[in-house]
Amino acid sequence: MKASKQYDVSDLPGAVDAWYGFMRAAAGPKDVEVRFYASHAYAVALGTELADEASGDDALVDEETATWIEGVKDRVRLSSGGTADLAAWSGQRVPNYADFVIFGNMILLCQGDEPQQSLDLCHELIDALNAP
Repeated sequence: MKASKQYDVSDLPGAVDAWYGFMRAAAGPKDVEVRFYASHAYAVALGTELADEASGDDALVDEETATWIEGVKDRVRLSSGGTADLAAWSGQRVPNYADFVIFGNMILLCQGDEPQQSLDLCHELIDALNAP
């Protein structure tokens, strides 16, 4: 993963750090947001609800609706269901993350149009982290 932004986590309950970046996945570069907690228990207890809020078809990805607004603009992307040029023209905004994974003390929000795509990308990152 190549980190490009470190987020201020002062308003993210229980988090000790958070980063936005991308990884070179089998399907090309994909966005990833990683939230770090002091322990797995904290990630589950304090992070699950806000990760769920930031992912999926019903994700809250506007400053007016999101609970944690730091990095909210990174949680959306333009999509046309087709080419990038058409997406830019249509301006249709969709949530960037279809799902998330809790791995150890981290919450991984991974780009995808469908939950399985996000989960596959998250597991690709986990495999890379576990590689010798």
